[in-house]
Amino acid sequence: MAENILNRGFHPDKLTEKWLIDTTEFKYTNGNEMCTTPFLHIEGFRVTMLRMA
Repeated sequence: MAENILNRGFHPDKLTEKWLIDTTEFKYTNGNEMCTTPFLHIEGFRVTMLRMA
C-alpha cells in the first residue's frame, strides 16, 4: 500500500497541486483482465482522464 502523503489534506493551495488516481483490476471468468485508472482532480473530485488497459 502507498504512503498516505496527503494525510487527509484535501484542500490544495494551487489549482493543479494535488491529484488522485485509483487503479482497479477486473478479472473475467474467461481469463481476460482489464484495468481502469481514473485520474481525479482533487479540487472538484472530477475525473480528468480515464485510462483503460
